[in-house]
Amino acid sequence: MKSTIIKHSVLVAAFSVMITLLPSCKEQKKHRLNLKVGDQYHLVYETKLIGNTEVDYREKLGMLLTVKEVSDSGYLFESDLEFIQTSQTTPEMSVEYDSETAQGDTTLNPILELTFRPLLDSILFIEVSKNGKIIKPFEFASGSRAQDPIDPSQIFVEFPEEAIQVEKTWTNEATNTIINANRTTNWKVEKVENGQIFIHVDGSVSPSQGNFGTLPFSGEYTIDEATGLILDASINTIIREADGTLLLKIHGQKK
Repeated sequence: MKSTIIKHSVLVAAFSVMITLLPSCKEQKKHRLNLKVGDQYHLVYETKLIGNTEVDYREKLGMLLTVKEVSDSGYLFESDLEFIQTSQTTPEMSVEYDSETAQGDTTLNPILELTFRPLLDSILFIEVSKNGKIIKPFEFASGSRAQDPIDPSQIFVEFPEEAIQVEKTWTNEATNTIINANRTTNWKVEKVENGQIFIHVDGSVSPSQGNFGTLPFSGEYTIDEATGLILDASINTIIREADGTLLLKIHGQKK
């Protein structure tokens, strides 16, 4: 009997040691961008309106970001806008634009060519803190403000200053200058595995102009744990006034 009790105690003690040696599934960790000068990040940003049978809207662009400077405050990226493709079809009109086809030809779509060509032919710069917050949005080399080709706050995840773990939630605010709207985003870490962070998001966009009300959205992000960069994202924004849902997809890759 005494021998059995001793064996049981030894097993319990051994099991306890094993548990303490295992990594906790809720280990707290500060997540940050982790890059060096010269690192490149290629992303494809694609949106389309789904659910509306009368309106077809699609847009796709490619961008290459290169780290030019690293400081205590964050990163200065050089941005090369590679291409823009957009199309919109309604019962009243049909508009298509492809920057690779246009190549300065203003006879195809003069408004869009004159709008996008300065961005396509210029190197833009954007400054981002190490936790992913936009410090300075897109600018020309001269320092003058550039039109945002995409919402800059959507191509980086703004992590909180404190350490986080699985099931951790946080909220932040950002401004979408393209549609002049405030966006509130709620983030939740769903899991961390195989070097990737899986995050669920939901929130709302509140345009200050037009007849749009508050636009709710939700979706998923997959983040590379080593660099803090977005690998994939899929976000659905409900636009009741357009009788549809705007689907945003982001695919990123460190080169």
